[in-house]
Amino acid sequence: MALLDDIIEAATDDKVPIGTLLRKCLLLEYQVKNEKFRAWLNNELDGYDRDREDEIPSYRVFTCLNKGLLIGPGLRSDHQPLSLHVMEDNDRKLVEKVYLDQPAASYDGRPNKLADAHIPWSPTLTAKYQRSFFTGAVINRAWQEIPGSVLVGLTEQVRTRVLRFALDLKDALPASNSDPKEVPPATSRPIRRTAVHLLENASKVGLPISVLIPAKRPPRPALTSRRSLQQSGYCNTSDSIQGHYDQYITS
Repeated sequence: MALLDDIIEAATDDKVPIGTLLRKCLLLEYQVKNEKFRAWLNNELDGYDRDREDEIPSYRVFTCLNKGLLIGPGLRSDHQPLSLHVMEDNDRKLVEKVYLDQPAASYDGRPNKLADAHIPWSPTLTAKYQRSFFTGAVINRAWQEIPGSVLVGLTEQVRTRVLRFALDLKDALPASNSDPKEVPPATSRPIRRTAVHLLENASKVGLPISVLIPAKRPPRPALTSRRSLQQSGYCNTSDSIQGHYDQYITS
């Protein structure tokens, strides 16, 4: 399958933008028809809902270090670590963890991928605690610091999960019909309806997968009438004749 091979090659090539890789996977999903895989792809392409923190994968969440610009009489510290114990519980929860909810491409496209990044505190939160950390000094601004290695790890996780999915799918497809487009209609539809289990993190995205290939069906008879189809044994009940007949005339 050309598309599947392209995805495997792109997943192992750091020069291929991660957005391009995910869009290729979106094309693949329209063939394998897996809801979990589609939901994960859409979130990685469009970003996660910040208000649904429980749906953000663990590789996008980490406990961060908070720093600030400390200013006082004869004192200036540009990257002063902040101890969050002085903050109220609700406020501390806002800044003690980072939820990387933006599209994967936004982290992959940074000019210097190893450089640290930061997320600034809101002005309201900074003003509320500007005199709370140090006696005789104020916090001019504060931020959550994100090591560049964390962002690299995020994009690598996405590439690896795509690669595992593609490899498992390729292994599950029969050698004689390695391309879903080439699978005869009698078998391609059940393949698309089959449940595919994704990802090690089952509650999030879930790989590996298994595709259940239905048993080989009788050869397609060279018949066109519904009565002939029923007599041939290809259809056993009158209720199923319409579906199989439509399959013949539309294939």
